[in-house]
Amino acid sequence: IKVLVISSGPMREYRFVRNTLFRHTGIDSDVWLQTITDASTGMVSQEATKLLTEFPSSAAELAKYNVIVAFDPDWERLSAEQRQFLNRWVQRDAGGLIAVAGELHTPQLAQEADKLRDVSVLYPVVLNRLLSELRISQGVDEAWPVMLTPEGRASEFLRIADATGNASTDLWQTFEGIYRSYPGRSVRDGAVVLASYGNPRARTQNGAPPFLATQFYGAGRTFFMGSAETWRLRSISPEGHQRFWTSLIRE
Repeated sequence: IKVLVISSGPMREYRFVRNTLFRHTGIDSDVWLQTITDASTGMVSQEATKLLTEFPSSAAELAKYNVIVAFDPDWERLSAEQRQFLNRWVQRDAGGLIAVAGELHTPQLAQEADKLRDVSVLYPVVLNRLLSELRISQGVDEAWPVMLTPEGRASEFLRIADATGNASTDLWQTFEGIYRSYPGRSVRDGAVVLASYGNPRARTQNGAPPFLATQFYGAGRTFFMGSAETWRLRSISPEGHQRFWTSLIRE
């Protein structure tokens, strides 16, 4: 599996996932860490097959990848043509996009949803664009559970493993939880919520906000994650976190 990892910065989740993919014998991973420039690339080392300093410049270059994992990326770093490449790569080439929300650039995507439409429609969740209503910081002093929906409990790729190797979706009930999840205004038609964020203060008229959601987009599939906090699954077992990500990428 050929994977492109994009991250707006060297956040903890990115570092764990980058290392997991680099060490996996069945995955070949390139990295575009957006804080690295052409001038600094020679002074930086990343666990990756290839270190990029920009998004693939042609549809042919992008077609080499099966999956893109994007940690709160700055999508405005892509030209309009590159954003079209990305949309067609999912829709026509059956690409898989895993989009992880964050506090830096995800609000920017929400506010510029029309301008960045080729990207925003790939998200299974319609992002809340009203900054006054963004409750990202609610409950930051307390972890809240990730609650699997019936569809989530039935998903084989959400079977995480404990230290003994036992794998089950039931282990999510023992997970200490996450501190935040980017608020979605709604879920797109045809999208499926696999897990929700359990903070009662984050509930809206639509219920608990989605933490994990997926949709088919043309021939491809996209996945939304409400925050870069699944590294906390390592409290159950490091293997459980690694299994989650490798299973998600295969899915």
